[in-house]
Amino acid sequence: MLNLNEKFSQVLRESNLEDTPAGKFAAELKQIVLKHFPHSFAYARFDVGLTPSIFVTFALGKDKTEWINTYLENDPAKHKFSIFGMTKEGFTTDKMTMDCIMGGSIQVLPAAGSHYAYDSVKVGWRKKTGDDAALKKHFDAYMVKLKKLIKDNADRFDMHDLKYSLSDKVK
Repeated sequence: MLNLNEKFSQVLRESNLEDTPAGKFAAELKQIVLKHFPHSFAYARFDVGLTPSIFVTFALGKDKTEWINTYLENDPAKHKFSIFGMTKEGFTTDKMTMDCIMGGSIQVLPAAGSHYAYDSVKVGWRKKTGDDAALKKHFDAYMVKLKKLIKDNADRFDMHDLKYSLSDKVK
């Protein structure tokens, strides 16, 4: 027999999670990505699986037709973020933690004379704890830094494998 909390969690899983405050927060994070990179891939979702969480994924290529060998992981600016600290009921709290779990840098060609196939340029991510407004502000500032870094290093991208123009992605 399920207790009331387990039953509510089960109903919530079966309901539309996008209508919860955490679901709306996830949609706002996706819109922040698309504000800076309107022709790129952005995905954000709130889920209450093992623990309530939001995952945000970003790539410069808009879909698998633009990803190198059709894999998201091959995108030179791929990023994945996680946010924990929401309630099972889908409410945001002032103790949510956002972290970059993949990415934090862009993949570029190495300097002349290097024996490496690729190099990376770090963006400068800091783990952040706070409410949804603080996390949105932090995330937006990171996207601004990422966009500037991509513009500043546009000549170092391996354009041979990319199926898009950087000028279309970063304006």
